Amino acid sequence: MGLRGKVIEQQRVYSIGGRGEDPERAKAVAIRIVDDFRADRLRIKPLPRVAVELGRLASSQDPDIGAALALVQREPELARRVLKAAGSAAFGSRPPQDLGQASMRLGVRGLRDLAFAVSLAGVFRCPQLDGAAQEEVKHGFVVAVLTSYICRMMKIDSSEGFLAGLFHDAGRLVVLNALAEYGRKDPTLWDPGFARGVGDGAHGPVGRLLLERWGLEETVRACARHHHKPGKTEEPLATVVAMADYVDRLGGASERERAERLLENKCPFGPALSEAHVFAIAGAADVARKDPMLGAIAG
Repeated sequence: MGLRGKVIEQQRVYSIGGRGEDPERAKAVAIRIVDDFRADRLRIKPLPRVAVELGRLASSQDPDIGAALALVQREPELARRVLKAAGSAAFGSRPPQDLGQASMRLGVRGLRDLAFAVSLAGVFRCPQLDGAAQEEVKHGFVVAVLTSYICRMMKIDSSEGFLAGLFHDAGRLVVLNALAEYGRKDPTLWDPGFARGVGDGAHGPVGRLLLERWGLEETVRACARHHHKPGKTEEPLATVVAMADYVDRLGGASERERAERLLENKCPFGPALSEAHVFAIAGAADVARKDPMLGAIAG
């Protein structure tokens, strides 16, 4: 199964506002956030240095697992969180006994992926909208797991699949950060529904800018910018991220309920899915959503 089958274009329109708020106001706030972020007027914490260095190492011609392990071990708290996350049921294996075993199992890119995953919540702290931020981090992790799973299922070789899923909605975290700051003068901006509407309009361009500043690969940046309309980019991974995002947003209390929802509301991205593929993807989503590690990753 590949992505060369018939691609169904997205039919839904993502509007700004529509949640009991003035859509024009939401649009104006979204434009302000994009402008402020481009002009460096928004304060965003940097990624932990170890995560950044792991990213550089993973992108090198001959990444050294020993060097990657040494990097992680430099930060005991990060090492603890990476080891704990490596035991996640979403990765389908028994928890490693120590970081050395985890590094051999995950490889350099796997260590990099988990270092980014466990660091993300600490970068974006917005107490007034913390519940929304935590849910976005959880959603990003689930989409990361699903993107990797769908890539394997479709036999797509993509070393950036996990990061593309993890960061696909990173722009929404920037929006929440901005609204937390703006809301000190206007607390009405702290309404979660309004924040969601603003994020609908701003998160694509803001996410791409954020990932460019963080030095992430163009593949990951393209997925952040175009995962709602993957036909606008030639990057095939954007379609996989769109599928994973759609599946998690559908929700469902069990694997069967998720599968039934997906059968009833067919994914508008990628090739048509067989019933077997629907249940396989629904099962992967259910495992990721129910993983005890999810709460720890979200901080």
